[in-house]
Amino acid sequence: MFFERAHDEFLNKLHDDFMERYGVDICNIRIESFKIMDQELSEQISKHALTTAQIENEMANLEGKSLISTTQERTAADVKNINAQADAEACKTHADAENQRKIEKAKTDAEALRIAAQSKAEMEAKAILTIAKATAEAIRLKVASEAQRAEILSNTTLGQQLQFLLFTRTWWSNRITAWKRLSIWTLA
Repeated sequence: MFFERAHDEFLNKLHDDFMERYGVDICNIRIESFKIMDQELSEQISKHALTTAQIENEMANLEGKSLISTTQERTAADVKNINAQADAEACKTHADAENQRKIEKAKTDAEALRIAAQSKAEMEAKAILTIAKATAEAIRLKVASEAQRAEILSNTTLGQQLQFLLFTRTWWSNRITAWKRLSIWTLA
């Protein structure tokens, strides 16, 4: 790297000098071996080359360490991200399960209320039916009892006279009601 830079600088200066002095355009010069005659300059260039190599080596090491550190940090961040996603998924799964449990409980409670309401309605209907049957049976018994009484009374003289009086009373009651209606019609 040093020799390439030195070669490029030398070639540029040589090109400019030859162009200015002789009008010759130099594109490239190939040097097979290069030896510095001044011992002190040679040592300085060697030291400078070693220092440059050490610096370049350290820079390469630092770049490697930086790359390793960056990769480790990126890996740690990826792991944290994966853990956060897993935690979020676990929370979502837990929340979904809890919501499903609440929905199922609400359905069960609603079904229990429906069954209780249906049972209550059936019990009330049965009670009403039982009361209606008892009332009908009571009326039937009363009618049967009255029919039996009427039959017994109709076989006696007193019963026949009582029937005549009831018939006459009903007949006159109906006539009076009719006359009242008739008089209301004629007065209107």
